[in-house]
Amino acid sequence: MPRLLIVDDDVTFARVLERAMAARGYEVEVSHTINETVETIASFSPDFVLLDLNLNGENGVSLIPQIRSMAESCKIVVLTSYGTVQSAAWAARHGASDYVTKPADADELDHALKRCANPRTPLPDVLSSPEDAKEAHIVEFFERNDRRVATTARILGLHRRSLQRILVRLGLDGNGSDFARRATAIGRAKRMMRLWS
Repeated sequence: MPRLLIVDDDVTFARVLERAMAARGYEVEVSHTINETVETIASFSPDFVLLDLNLNGENGVSLIPQIRSMAESCKIVVLTSYGTVQSAAWAARHGASDYVTKPADADELDHALKRCANPRTPLPDVLSSPEDAKEAHIVEFFERNDRRVATTARILGLHRRSLQRILVRLGLDGNGSDFARRATAIGRAKRMMRLWS
């Protein structure tokens, strides 16, 4: 049974993902911080690591050389909130085997791990579209910035009105209404349900 270490600071996401990957035949351990990850690698010796790039504000890429030195044959798949060519190249340059854009379901992650072990693995039938990844990235930053449109637009390099149009289209009106909070909760619940499937 392949051993998988999930490194993610989102405790709920990591717990759901742990169950979903265990159901797909992995022996799974979870860590939430850089220090905890180093300790877990020493005791668990994983075959695969799913590594979130953002660990409570710390850069997860800094873990890749440590993982490589402690477990040379370990395959590392980086989880990034919004996939770009730059983030993929950056992760690969630091030793990652592959990367997956959040939100990703358990089937996509399982496929990425199998592709690392066997590069000839065919592509799955269904993948998240780039538009879905972009929207998830925008929503994540909007929530992180306490639903402030101007701050989020500045960080993402978008014009404020463009961001407002996107938020309205996604059902997040930007004024903190109950409707917007419900839409966010429903969206998160749907992503969690995809992990369970």
